[in-house]
Amino acid sequence: MKSLMLKLLIIGILGSSAFAFSANAKDTEKYIERFFHSVIDGRGSFEIKSVEVKDYKEVPELDGWRVYFVDIKIKMLKGTKEEVTAHEKVFTNGKYISKDFFEIRTKASLKNKVSVDMKDSSYYNKEHLIYGDGSEKDKMVIFSDPLCPFCQEFIPEFLNDIKANPGKIAVYYYHLPLPQIHPASTTISKAMSVASHRGIKDVVLKTYKSKDFFEFHGAADEAKILSSFNKALGVTVVSSDIDDKKIIQELKDDKKFAGRLMISGTPTIYLNGKKDNSRYKYKKILGLK
Repeated sequence: MKSLMLKLLIIGILGSSAFAFSANAKDTEKYIERFFHSVIDGRGSFEIKSVEVKDYKEVPELDGWRVYFVDIKIKMLKGTKEEVTAHEKVFTNGKYISKDFFEIRTKASLKNKVSVDMKDSSYYNKEHLIYGDGSEKDKMVIFSDPLCPFCQEFIPEFLNDIKANPGKIAVYYYHLPLPQIHPASTTISKAMSVASHRGIKDVVLKTYKSKDFFEFHGAADEAKILSSFNKALGVTVVSSDIDDKKIIQELKDDKKFAGRLMISGTPTIYLNGKKDNSRYKYKKILGLK
């Protein structure tokens, strides 16, 4: 919750700020970092530890503009005094800086369209591999919430296609439950991890195909959630299983991996390191229409 409030504060400040500078290409990143230091005011609730430009891309829609991906590390000054990282995107042409642009006709956000490329091979971690053996030329990484309606529509079809065409695409799955939208999703994601560690086959596919979850879609009753999950997968997962420190840490790590790519919605699909907004580019690789 603190991270969400922090991000909203940063967005609000950027939205109400104007800033211009003259800089050559090699100095642009330094100016961006200084810009964030100058406009973010913790108002006594946090302090900035560091601001770092992690990557950038040219913006084809805006001649002469780039989008920069920025990590802002902040220490909370109240409560647990934890350190958190906020991920931001900003546009600049070396003179002006903006948090977003909107297409006049469709009102579509350019900020939502641009994405960080997956350049880090650590995402192809065997602990996250659900289909293939990792040696496949083509690789897909999925970030998903088991109660996301779009995920429930996409995942079963996709995984059935993968199973019918073995050896072509390696598939890696990352949990990204969104409990603020689907209260039961965190419990289900942790139960999925427990089942996977027990060697249960096709945990992801079985979970997404289950219709039992709809009965508690808006609920947060852990006992009811686990009962329904157990019935759907034919397993026995109890509260002490999902409260295991290893299981909790796995979900935290998955969230961090998503954060590094600035992912906030599900399903998010990466095919060979590039975000696939269509979600269906894999069909061409499999020779499907």
